[in-house]
Amino acid sequence: MVAVRRTVVSVVVAAMSLGVSLACDTQKPAQARAVARRNDTVRMADTLAVLSARALAEPMSNPFLNHARAQSLRVSIAAAGGGPRTFNTRHWVADELLKAGETREAIGELESLMRDARVSPDTITEQKKSLFDLLAIASLRLGEQENCLGGPSANVCILPLEGAARHTHQEGARDAIARYTQLLQFFPQDHGSQYLLNIAWMAVGGYPDSVPRRYLIPNLAPRANDPFPRVRQHRR
Repeated sequence: MVAVRRTVVSVVVAAMSLGVSLACDTQKPAQARAVARRNDTVRMADTLAVLSARALAEPMSNPFLNHARAQSLRVSIAAAGGGPRTFNTRHWVADELLKAGETREAIGELESLMRDARVSPDTITEQKKSLFDLLAIASLRLGEQENCLGGPSANVCILPLEGAARHTHQEGARDAIARYTQLLQFFPQDHGSQYLLNIAWMAVGGYPDSVPRRYLIPNLAPRANDPFPRVRQHRR
């Protein structure tokens, strides 16, 4: 019995000692964790700074630095002396400008490139189609920027475009309509262009009545008795 009591006492004392030790250490781990978090944050910030500097030094290796990539490409065009050999690079510049949100500049670059290369919209070949594709989507993107971003509303940029979602600044959408109509004359099976043509007409309130019958995609607008609920934005 004595041995058992001694064992029980030893266990109780050990438990009490452990409890005291843990109680004393509750402050230290919290402080240590705070210091560790602060150090981790500093290390992460330093790492991101290094990665940012490396990316800016070599923008062509980073697909998200579109403005810097466009400027780098322009340097290579100037070094090459321009001319027909830089056609693809200039096309690439326009693509990077569009991705950077510099839409009007991208459109200007494409139109200048087409003039210099004597690319006529009267005949769109398979080899030059990507040029017209980019110009058309740039026009539609211009409409989005000038209306969706410049004039936000509760249903802005939510398909189908109706009411306040329709474009009041119609330059971009109207240009897109002209360009997609042009593309479909040469590539009538280009269903991507057909769909975007319908969306462009919707943006200016011309869907479905103004869409040429051969290009019309029906039922893009909701029916009055459509049971599917509309998703609405709630602005704070």
